[in-house]
Amino acid sequence: MQSNTNLKNNLDNILKMRYHGAANISGIRFQMLYTVFHAFDLYKNDINYIRPEGIEDLDLIGLSLDKEYIQVKTSKNKWNWSKLKEVIPNFLSVFKEDTNSNFTLIIGAQVDGNVEKLLHFNSLSGKERTNFLKKN
Repeated sequence: MQSNTNLKNNLDNILKMRYHGAANISGIRFQMLYTVFHAFDLYKNDINYIRPEGIEDLDLIGLSLDKEYIQVKTSKNKWNWSKLKEVIPNFLSVFKEDTNSNFTLIIGAQVDGNVEKLLHFNSLSGKERTNFLKKN
């Protein structure tokens, strides 16, 4: 039989190993809220149904040929290029199969300067765009 101290230490170790689960739950909660938000899109004529946890975190399937695949991410840390690079291959593999697909990345976190510039790329001046593309 374990002593109370050993039992507490063992449970503390399990909690420490599983902490990432709490962060995952936070991400799932954010994803589900976004899904519920888009459930109201079903009242529009162009959305036939939504599919949570389909090809991406949320798929909006329309009556037309276009489909929108949405990746929903949240983090306590700032998003940078390396985090952005994690989701791009998923989008590209689907786009190769269906070029009528649209992709959206929802980030519930702060972003660093380069990702911020990418998000506002169309509003950058010509010189800022050129410099951004050369750098990245």
